[in-house]
Amino acid sequence: MNTNISAAAWLLLGMCAVAGMTTVNPWLTVFALLSLGVAQAIVWRSDSTRLFAYILGYHWLQASVDLLRANFSHVDLDAFYVRGGNAELATALALLATVVLAIGVRLGLGASRSLPFGQPDDPARLVSSRGWFFVYICAAVIAVVATIAGGLIPSLRFPLSVVAHMKFAALWILAYATFSDSRQMKGYFYLAIAFEVLTSFGGFFASFTTPLVVSILAISSAKAKLTFRQLSAVFLSALTLVSMVIIWTAVKEDYRKFASGDSQRQVVVVTYRDTVQELTRLISALDRADIVDAMEKLIARISYTEFFGLTLDYVPAVTDHEWGAIWGDALLRPLMPRFLFPDKVVYDDSSRTRLYTGASIAGADEGTSISIGYIAESYVDFGLPWMFVPIALLGLFMGRICRALSQNGRNGSLVGHAVSFAALLPMALTETSITRSFGGLIGAAMGALVILRYVFPAVLPHLARMARRG
Repeated sequence: MNTNISAAAWLLLGMCAVAGMTTVNPWLTVFALLSLGVAQAIVWRSDSTRLFAYILGYHWLQASVDLLRANFSHVDLDAFYVRGGNAELATALALLATVVLAIGVRLGLGASRSLPFGQPDDPARLVSSRGWFFVYICAAVIAVVATIAGGLIPSLRFPLSVVAHMKFAALWILAYATFSDSRQMKGYFYLAIAFEVLTSFGGFFASFTTPLVVSILAISSAKAKLTFRQLSAVFLSALTLVSMVIIWTAVKEDYRKFASGDSQRQVVVVTYRDTVQELTRLISALDRADIVDAMEKLIARISYTEFFGLTLDYVPAVTDHEWGAIWGDALLRPLMPRFLFPDKVVYDDSSRTRLYTGASIAGADEGTSISIGYIAESYVDFGLPWMFVPIALLGLFMGRICRALSQNGRNGSLVGHAVSFAALLPMALTETSITRSFGGLIGAAMGALVILRYVFPAVLPHLARMARRG
C-alpha cells in the first residue's frame, strides 16, 4: 500500500476515533475503528484483487453497523435491540473475530507482501476482451444449465450451484482485461453486465448484486494506482449498486409475494414478462417514505450481531456448548455428497437459530431462512476464548487457497486470481452458517483447480488465435 495513502487512512481513522469518544458507546466505537484499520492493514496488497479487503470490510460492516446506528440515535447499544441480548459483547467479539480472520488469511498467503498478476508474460494476457467475452458467454450458458439441472435433481443441487457460481471468474477476468488495457474494447464488458442485470429481473432473489460487486472489485484491481477519473467511476458504480439494492429492498416483499403466487416458497411461478411488469409497477409507485423505510430495513438486514447477542445470553445458560459438533459436521458434509448419502440430514438455518437463541423466528415452511452466522456458531461450539481458533484456521485455509490458485505457474496467475476470487467471494457473509459456507468453499476450490489444470490449458490456444484475428 502506498505509504502516503496509508498514513492518510490512519490519520482519518484517528480523527474518527477521537470523535468516537464523544458518542454514547465511546470505547466500543474506538475499538471498532481500530479493528477496521488493523484488519485492512494486515491483508492489504497494492497489486491484489482487493478480495480480502472486501471480505474483511464487509465482516466489519456487519459487526459494527448497529453500533453506528445506536450512536446516531444516542442510545446505549445494549438497549438498542427489542429482543435484548448482550449486544456490546457480541459486537466486540465479532470485531475481534474479523481481526483474527485477517491474521489467519495473512499467514495463509505467506510471507510475500504481493501476489502479482497480469504480468506481461502471463499467458492470459494474450487473450483480448473479445476472447474473454466468449469465455463469459460459455460460462453463463453453463451456469443456466447447471441451475436448471439443480432444480430438477435435488441431490445434485449443491455441486451444480458451485458450477454455476464459477461464471463470476469469467466476469472478473473480462472486467479486469477490459480496464487494465486502454486498447481493449469496453463494449463486451458492458454487454455482459447488461445481460446479468436484465436476467436478474424475474428471479426470486436480488441476483444483480454479485455481478456488480465482482465488476467493481475487478475494475479497482485493474490498476495498482487509480486515477481520480477511475476512482470516480468506481464510486459511481458503487453508488449505483447501493441505489439498486435500496430499491429492491423497498419492493421485494410485495414482488416475492406476487412471483411465488403467495405460496411462501422461494420459487417463481409466473412468467418473466409478468415479473418485469410487476417490478416496474412497484418501483414506479415508490415515494420518499418508502425509500427511507427501505434504507432502514437494508441497514438492519446487513447487521449481524443481534442473534449473536441472544446466543451469548442463551449459551451456556440454557443450552450447553456443542464442543465441536457444528464445525465437525461442516468438515464432514463435503465428504458426503447427497447423491451418495441420500439420508444425510437436511440442514435448516432457522431451526439452529431457535435452538441457540430461544427466539421465535420464521423458518423454511414460511419461505425464510435465518442463521446465527459462523462466528456465533464458533462460540456455540467452543465458547471463549477457543471460538477464535477455528476462525483463525478458516482464515489460514482461505489464504492458502488463494495463494495456491493464484501462483499456478503453468497457466500464469491472472486466471488463478479470477477463479480464487470466485471461490472465496461468498466467504464475505458472516451470517452464513459454516455448515453451508465451508462446503461451498471446498466445492468451489475443487472446481477452480479443474479449470486451472484442464479447462484453461485446452481453450487458451483458441482464445489466442481469436485475439490475433482481431
